[in-house]
Amino acid sequence: MRIKTGPFHPSLQEALVTDLRAVKKRDPLAPVTIVAPSARLARHLAAVVAKSFSSGVAAVRFHNLTSFARS
Repeated sequence: MRIKTGPFHPSLQEALVTDLRAVKKRDPLAPVTIVAPSARLARHLAAVVAKSFSSGVAAVRFHNLTSFARS
């Protein structure tokens, strides 16, 4: 588990994409769960990741705190 804190944009967004690229380079099918404080932010991060991985990315789930607690 990795937890990152800091100013959201652009620092955390860039760190998310960088870390996700590193994980997926080692194992493209490695499961990754990204938890954001709100559903709106989770949707935004999903869009950022989709834009950053133009050929697609597998096994990445996005949750807000409530949906993560329910899963």
